[in-house]
Amino acid sequence: MIILIFLTHTLFANPHCPADLKIDSQFRELELKIEKKMEETSNLVTISSEADRVLGQLTRSQNPTFINWLRQQGFVGGDPLDIASQWRKYYLKNYILNKYPTPNPEINTSIESLFKDLQKLAYEDTFQKKLKTLFTEAQKESLSYLDELKLGEIELNSLKKRIEKIELYWLNQLKGGPFQNKPLEFLNSGLTYDKKSHQILVGLKSRELPDSASLFTVLVQNLAQSFDSCLWPQYMLGKDPFAKLHSCFRDSQSAEAKPRDDNYIEQWVFKKLVSKNNVKFLKANPLCNLRNYPPEGVQKEQINSVFRDWFAAEVLAQSPYRTSTVRADLCLLGPAMAHPTSDELSPSERLQRIYYVQPKIQATINSKSSHKYCAFFE
Repeated sequence: MIILIFLTHTLFANPHCPADLKIDSQFRELELKIEKKMEETSNLVTISSEADRVLGQLTRSQNPTFINWLRQQGFVGGDPLDIASQWRKYYLKNYILNKYPTPNPEINTSIESLFKDLQKLAYEDTFQKKLKTLFTEAQKESLSYLDELKLGEIELNSLKKRIEKIELYWLNQLKGGPFQNKPLEFLNSGLTYDKKSHQILVGLKSRELPDSASLFTVLVQNLAQSFDSCLWPQYMLGKDPFAKLHSCFRDSQSAEAKPRDDNYIEQWVFKKLVSKNNVKFLKANPLCNLRNYPPEGVQKEQINSVFRDWFAAEVLAQSPYRTSTVRADLCLLGPAMAHPTSDELSPSERLQRIYYVQPKIQATINSKSSHKYCAFFE
């Protein structure tokens, strides 16, 4: 199921998060429409015939993974028609969309049609207009902030070109686009920067962001991802002007950004779980993470995610969107903890250690923080 858990703010003891904050009911309605469309697609002959064939094979073989799925869903000994219906939806998501495109052109045609319908539901005209306006403002405010930093000419021009050339990507069709090999990301993501296309991808969960201030700040955060300290050596000219902030980001009184754990690199090369070329890249770029390294359970580099939040807080602080409610979207995540080895801090830590320490934001929310502020000018 793609329905998200409804969260209200009994979230964490944070006086700066509104007590009545909740996900917009319109987003809940959108989810229900999308779930219905997914169910309709799972029952198309092109999808259901293959799903039913696989279901029959698994049932006859008493496949242990399948039996475990039945137990988890509470379907053991259940109505075969109910099982078939739920299996088709499961098969669509976990077997077709998770490994798309498929070798079956008829199934691919059905999926293309599904996502054309989904993007029409997700990209309402009012939302598109609002996001485009906010994106223009995010670019403008980011450029304005950079001008205030009095950077070197080479670095400033490099940054400005990077920000000015970035675009929003609105899903039109899967084929040929950033979502082609990962359609589930459209359903499961909000606004995400795509390094390959230099675009900010607009996923379904962008509709979940509760207010314009959150949308604006997340857009700025994505702009910052295009020139963070991992990507700087690969795409930018001159020296990274934000590198001097790294020691402050590492400070336990500040964000306490954790470094990448490289103790497992050689072990993973030996097991052929990471290539020698990847290792060469990682060693040349100690602040980068790759999709498959560090592996699950091993500490990822946090400098870049902290920087993106820091830059977003700096731009937010000078923008019209600096209000008493800061990052309402993070408030909604409440007590959710980041994975212990994640590349980013938990939602509450991001608020407390990065956003709430920014002086102008502090003045707006009328609060002091015990954490250290990392200033560009020292």
